[in-house]
Amino acid sequence: MKKLAKIDTHWTEKIYMWADINDIPKTTLPRNKELLINLQELHLDISHLKGWPNEIGNLIHLKTLSLHGKLENIPKEIGKLTALEHLSIYHNNQLEYLPHEIGKLTNLKTLDLRGNSLKELPKEIGNLTQLKSLVLTNNELARLPIEIANLVNLEELRLENNHQLRRLPKEIGNLSSLKKLNLANCFLIELPKEIYKLTSLTSLDLTGHMIKEFPDSSNKLTNLKYLCLTLNTLSKLPMGITNPSNLRNLYLDIDNTKDIPEEIYNFKNLTTLTLSMEELNSLSPRISNLSNLRRLTLYATQLKELPKEIGKLSKLEELKLSDSQIKELPKEIGMLTKLKKLNLSRSKLKKLPKEIGELTNLEDLQLSGNQLKELPKEIGKLTKLKKLNLNNNQLNELPKEAINLNLDIKAFATLKPYLWYIIQRFIFKNFIKR
Repeated sequence: MKKLAKIDTHWTEKIYMWADINDIPKTTLPRNKELLINLQELHLDISHLKGWPNEIGNLIHLKTLSLHGKLENIPKEIGKLTALEHLSIYHNNQLEYLPHEIGKLTNLKTLDLRGNSLKELPKEIGNLTQLKSLVLTNNELARLPIEIANLVNLEELRLENNHQLRRLPKEIGNLSSLKKLNLANCFLIELPKEIYKLTSLTSLDLTGHMIKEFPDSSNKLTNLKYLCLTLNTLSKLPMGITNPSNLRNLYLDIDNTKDIPEEIYNFKNLTTLTLSMEELNSLSPRISNLSNLRRLTLYATQLKELPKEIGKLSKLEELKLSDSQIKELPKEIGMLTKLKKLNLSRSKLKKLPKEIGELTNLEDLQLSGNQLKELPKEIGKLTKLKKLNLNNNQLNELPKEAINLNLDIKAFATLKPYLWYIIQRFIFKNFIKR
């Protein structure tokens, strides 16, 4: 027994020495043998941490391990930590490979490997069949092992910003429990048709790829609620991908078309719609079908006007139409009484309708870069307004009602000098009252 005790003391002492050298506090890694052996959580966020002793493999009761530093490798002894349920090895930009022994951690539920320099995953990753979340964001992965198909309990897979990843293995279709798949900025050139087998998906992000079209399939991702397809080269909406009644958030870039695809108007439960369509020149009255919209964004379009039906979007809280050709707003804009943010920056507005004053919940009004020469006196009704940007317009005067608004003086930064007097006098007056 004495010999065993001596051996135990030997490995604990090595850990103590390593902890002291790296200034790891005793509250994080106890210097008491009994406490150390029974340790269940260890979080090491140490910028200069370059390695860890093999003896860490003796902490067999660890359930949570988090490592951040400058690690260049992970010792194979990590495979001894079979009680681990949560493992985070993140933002170690020298770490390129994982040991095969990672596959012995069969109780893992979450594995976070973001912000490393991983070039590949060992095939043993497929042994982690209890895994629910796998985060591989910001690495240098060029492919995924086909053994990833074994992760049948996986619910979240994050691969965004792996710029070398060009294709997905068809075996990805076996991830029947997957709910969230983030592939943003991986520069995929195609999708396998097996993507449609992921029928549990509720969120799919395919931002920033070179995908021109989606594969044909009779299956649909009927549970999808969030779909992001921005910064692609699509020429049409891949309608086979989802069920219109379930989709809540749609972000989309479409090239070479002057109209919003008619199918979008069938997504009656949408709460967020963001479209980037440089050639869009009209908005259909059918926009009123999207009566559940809270946020509508149409970036950099050729729109010259809005249909009066825009006023039927009674739940709208944010309306962003910057970089358009819009010259005036319909009076029905005043019906959007729940609106909090309105952005018409860098458009062609020459005047605002008096109905703008009906937007009494408006907090943020962005009108910079237009051709406004005056503001309606009704602007003074916007008593909840916190931000008003009028920079780079042609204003010659302000209605007296405007100075009753509780605004940052920067909102008026580019007005003509004699108008500054009005603003400064108002600010001074309110300062004296306080």
